[in-house]
Amino acid sequence: MFYNKAQISTEAIISMSLLLLLLLMILLFVANMRMQSDIMNEKSESTKECYSLAALLSKANAQNYSEITFMLNKDVFISGNKIKIGEVSCNFFGTMPDTSIVAGNVEITKKSILEVKNV
Repeated sequence: MFYNKAQISTEAIISMSLLLLLLLMILLFVANMRMQSDIMNEKSESTKECYSLAALLSKANAQNYSEITFMLNKDVFISGNKIKIGEVSCNFFGTMPDTSIVAGNVEITKKSILEVKNV
């Protein structure tokens, strides 16, 4: 009689342990998916900002005289015709000397040469 009660209790403990292990695996999987989603969102924001800046630089370079002010949300490094924001990079029409720009208000000017600077 005592043996059956102990057996049911042991089975219940094993079942609960397996359920807890399954719950832990599900929670780890969901946390991993959320982290991957956050990484993809950050990359897409950087890509969007890179292409926006590339379009502005190309437009300013194509005009004889231009002055554009805009808000930049991330730090940017420009080298030649390549823009780099974090791990994301894109190209624009024209060329510039190596320039590092911090997030904030930025001004693009072209009088004789193309310049980008923080305001």
